[in-house]
Amino acid sequence: MTRDVFLARFVRANRGDFANQAGLLAGLRRSPQVARVFISTFYPSHFETFSDVIPVTPAPMRGYLTNEEETNILRSSLPVFWGGGVDLQDTGSKIKMPIFWIRIWLLKRFGSKFVMAFQGAGPVRTRFGRWILRLLCKLFDHAIVREPTAYRLLTETGKLRSESINQSVDSALLLDPPDKDFGRQYLKEKGFDLSRPVVGVNLRRWFHQRGGWLPTEFNHKQGQSEGEVKMESLLYELSEALKSVNGHEQVLLIPMYRRYPEMWEDDIILLEKLQNLLPSHFQIAAVEEDLSATELLSIFASMQVVVGVRLHSTIMAHVAGVPAVHIAYEHKGVEHFEMMGHSELVVPIDSACMQGGAKAIALCLSKAITQHELLSQEISEKCAALRLEAQEILENSLRKVLGTAGTEITNAPTQESDGLHT
Repeated sequence: MTRDVFLARFVRANRGDFANQAGLLAGLRRSPQVARVFISTFYPSHFETFSDVIPVTPAPMRGYLTNEEETNILRSSLPVFWGGGVDLQDTGSKIKMPIFWIRIWLLKRFGSKFVMAFQGAGPVRTRFGRWILRLLCKLFDHAIVREPTAYRLLTETGKLRSESINQSVDSALLLDPPDKDFGRQYLKEKGFDLSRPVVGVNLRRWFHQRGGWLPTEFNHKQGQSEGEVKMESLLYELSEALKSVNGHEQVLLIPMYRRYPEMWEDDIILLEKLQNLLPSHFQIAAVEEDLSATELLSIFASMQVVVGVRLHSTIMAHVAGVPAVHIAYEHKGVEHFEMMGHSELVVPIDSACMQGGAKAIALCLSKAITQHELLSQEISEKCAALRLEAQEILENSLRKVLGTAGTEITNAPTQESDGLHT
């Protein structure tokens, strides 16, 4: 017997969260235990090719309340999966987790089981944050977290029982590897010479998160002024590193937040500043179109190397089988690269911002470029193994919340995967 499930967390503009959602959806659709997936989305047309995916209009207040359409679905007590992003932290805003508690309570009020799926967690730095985390964990019927730090936080601080949680990977790794056709055509239309390598670059302002009550977007102006010297240093050192790698004068700027509709996120603004620091003979373009996860992965697959600050720019490169250099500002990036066996391609953010940081970045870039074939093979093999492990953990979670007996785990490609838009 199969059951319907509800993927309740919607995504508006964060391409990393889109990849999370797309991976979790792929895993659920791949499962022999799942019949249909109801999914909360602003983009119902993106799922028109899927007969087993039912779009649901997002609830108001950024999805933290419920509407009539959602309520009608919940009356069937469907298991609820919540994946994509990090909702268990108090650095962006102390009010985030209390609102999340209300959201889960509303989703469970008709008897639904709740699964926190493939998310990170933390940092949680305040006494209030630790208290609300414990309340949240009491609402979880099962949790799958992506890294050891998140596992320790939920089991130690959150007091979640070990039988109710598994450590796995980021759900984007549940995605099948893409082909290069779309990406190569995209780069060609952007004016790139496909006979020469292309370097992908991602940036973010990493120091703007605060522990106050207001959400980050309302603190944005204040956040912009904090650490500005470090940000300018990072831009300069990265530009010098890119200029030092001979034969790699083609750069694709990849904002993991699109300019619209989340205008308070500044990825593209920083990337444009970086562009102004690069020589005029460089071929440079930015990915600003509304693309599906599959299309964006195809673009990643068409590059030789990616250097990224946002973690998901490097995770998507790995899913695409491409070496990545990570400028790490938090534990999550360090732990992902440790798991991949490529810790030597991580540059701590403080080191990257120091005078001479360009040398550290350039050394990693040179290694990723000169050992491209070997690293690509290692990455592809590791991601394939992680995909199987993640699918098995997802099947185990489904058995727990569906109350079903064991089922055979398969690794068949997700049907119609090339049509998945996010």
